[in-house]
Amino acid sequence: MMITNRFQSLINGSLTPVLVVTGLLLSACGGGGNTTNTAPTNIAVVNEITEKTTQATKAAAVAEPIYGSVVQIAGESPTSSAEVTRSATGEYLIKLPSTISTGISINSSEDLYYTGATGRILNNKIINSSALYKENGEEATLVGFYEGDFDSLGNWVAGGYWLHGANLSSEQPSFEAGAFIDGPEISGDPVLPTGGSANYSGSSAGLYSAIIGSESATVQAGTKVLGEYGGTFESTANFRSGGGTLSGVVTVTDSEEYIIYNNSIDINRNGLVGIKLSWDNVTFTSNGQATGDVTVSLPASFSQLTLIENSGKTGNRFSKETVSDSNLNPRLLVGTHGAHVRSDGGTEAAMIGVHIGSTGN
Repeated sequence: MMITNRFQSLINGSLTPVLVVTGLLLSACGGGGNTTNTAPTNIAVVNEITEKTTQATKAAAVAEPIYGSVVQIAGESPTSSAEVTRSATGEYLIKLPSTISTGISINSSEDLYYTGATGRILNNKIINSSALYKENGEEATLVGFYEGDFDSLGNWVAGGYWLHGANLSSEQPSFEAGAFIDGPEISGDPVLPTGGSANYSGSSAGLYSAIIGSESATVQAGTKVLGEYGGTFESTANFRSGGGTLSGVVTVTDSEEYIIYNNSIDINRNGLVGIKLSWDNVTFTSNGQATGDVTVSLPASFSQLTLIENSGKTGNRFSKETVSDSNLNPRLLVGTHGAHVRSDGGTEAAMIGVHIGSTGN
């Protein structure tokens, strides 16, 4: 099967892009969910991608983060982290590790597919969002990309989440997913306070994928879901000599899900609202890196699910820059998060994404 049929079925024809930016670093979208039925370009292709994406997202969600930058990706082979560089004109070159390819390289200008909204953080500094898409022979990559315009501060951060496919015209294509964040703002070890605490608040976004089990009275078992979410990020860091502990929570405030079943695709909005991914008392040392376990909490809208598996990982880094000369708390806390759940009725879902928060205290 040709690459354009196997992978671009998700972004061409009657489908809106899978990686339409849903609001990293923005507040929740207003309004409730609504559903629109669309005729698929190739339902078998979409089913194949969604099922394999669920497994790829699960693998990344429970993987130990890799530092340098912060990256979550499954597999034992990727020993390098992500590398993002920016030109004098503001163009980003993103290099990502891979377990199924020799490496992934994508450009924020040449491979731009969709320009999203802007948000503000850290005393009104601008955050830009976009979706990137690139084909390279038998491979293709989709990236939800976010970058902070911190020129006046002398630093920047850039990150996002990705879905990558290889051997796409073969009978056994491979897929992987991941999340990353990088930039001069987190390029070195911070000088951390030796006491006190700081509260960080900001936003989050990521990729969501699921296969529905037998619990739902309205959704057919075997239905597949692929989408994105945006949300808030809150964290408290307690500092002590040589490190400290932090707790954090990502709360989904908006989402868009592609629900694939029979011979149709429905687009549902805000079906994931209220899901929380949290981590508590995660330790960090003087290098400012904090790896912890993630637990998912479901809202009442998912009360039919009884979870028998609930796991995930998060990787976090503090900014090397302080709030001010008199306030020595790191001004940013950024990272990746992932979660995987499975119910006793066979529903399986996974999430992988990024978060960024700032503090003034």
